[in-house]
Amino acid sequence: MRPRSLLVLTAVVLALAAFVWFFERKQPTTDEAKAEEKKVLAGVEADEVSEVSLAHEGTTVRLVREGGVKKKAGGDDAGKDEGAEADATFPEPSEWRLAAPMTARADRAAVEGLLSSVLGLEKARTLETADRKEYGLAPPAAQVTLTTAEGKRTLEVGRELAGTDQRAVAIAGEPAVHAVASSFWSDLVKPAGDWRSRELFAGTREDVERVTLQHGPSRVLLARRGGEPWIEAPLADRADAERFDQLLDAVASLSAIEFLDTPPPPPVDLGLDPPQDVIEVVRKAADGKPAPKALRIGLGNALPHAEDAAEGEAGARYAEVDGQLVTVSAPALAEAASRAAEQWRSRNLTAFAVYEVDELVARDGRGPLKLTRDDADWKRGKEKIFYGTVSDLLGALADARAERVVDGAEAQRLAAGKPALTLELVGAGGKKQTLTLWPAGAGGAAARASGRDAVLLMPASLPADLLQKIEAIRKAEPLKETPTPTASP
Repeated sequence: MRPRSLLVLTAVVLALAAFVWFFERKQPTTDEAKAEEKKVLAGVEADEVSEVSLAHEGTTVRLVREGGVKKKAGGDDAGKDEGAEADATFPEPSEWRLAAPMTARADRAAVEGLLSSVLGLEKARTLETADRKEYGLAPPAAQVTLTTAEGKRTLEVGRELAGTDQRAVAIAGEPAVHAVASSFWSDLVKPAGDWRSRELFAGTREDVERVTLQHGPSRVLLARRGGEPWIEAPLADRADAERFDQLLDAVASLSAIEFLDTPPPPPVDLGLDPPQDVIEVVRKAADGKPAPKALRIGLGNALPHAEDAAEGEAGARYAEVDGQLVTVSAPALAEAASRAAEQWRSRNLTAFAVYEVDELVARDGRGPLKLTRDDADWKRGKEKIFYGTVSDLLGALADARAERVVDGAEAQRLAAGKPALTLELVGAGGKKQTLTLWPAGAGGAAARASGRDAVLLMPASLPADLLQKIEAIRKAEPLKETPTPTASP
């Protein structure tokens, strides 16, 4: 055979092999195909469904997906590589919304459980010529309609089959009647309100941009500045990070104990007109626009008329969010709302954790001392020294807490004169902070952190302790460099 003919034949074989590989790899295995054939709603995947409608006894519950829906292969994304096809799916678990007969966020886990049950229905047996009326399918006892990009498919559900745990079902427009396990029936007949999500704030604490706490006439606004929590009103100062995180955890985990759908007592009797506390949360939305949500908290279940609404939940209180009355147990939020602005102020000397500091310059009257992180160790100028001496200094800074936060004329008086020590800290991303400490006086040692107008009154022993640790760093013996072994010829 000529070389040219051999090359052409080889190219044809390789092209055929590539076609078979690309085509066959997306085809289901024999077992997968058999399992799919058993399903009543074959060919539909849960993440392709954009809407679910449940009809039962004259009531229709509509559940609508908010977010992207996976597209079938071969649609608009056909011809793209495998990575591009993966990008066609929604990047995160999408949310569901209850659109009828009321509007509310839906319980995502409940909707996904329903889809799993309905799409997983397998035919126990099939009656091709069954009398639909005999099996409670004319009219059906319930209907489940699934909407995808391909259109709508409706599952008609009939009566329970005598002597079995099965129920008759059929696909609208198809003659066959199938017997399936009836365990999914309870989802179809539960009240519309039970599809609501009990989570009152969507998202995580990282999504929260600011929180306003109002307790009577008192109002405190907390927000992030460059990732750090700050008090924005009624004063401006760094907020206590631990308390801020606890607040956000309480917000993110808040859930309704019970929805109050029947006409409740007047709002004034529930402590909601005016409310006892108001927590307004602004979080980042998918479109980049701020999404505010307010929780108005009223009285607790000590009132006589609260027995039915919040019975069995110690500390439960009435609340209103998005126009819906609920009962909640929110002691952490109630405590946070009643906390005065002064109690939110950070008493930490530095906003840096030990591991966040990459560079430090100390000025103590003996000239600047520059320290730079070098993997697990530190460099003092160009000399590598044992990390432990520097860690002792950084640990003391991270642990230092003020006994008092001082403003105004007293702050100016305490921060007068020549400082005993100045520390410049640099971290990743250009984060910087300068700490200035003055000699200890009768009431303690004044300190100030850059970005804060307030003066922190630290323990009197702190400046001397820090200077002692800096002196230890100055005296630390340089580490001996281990020579790199050279390969023998």
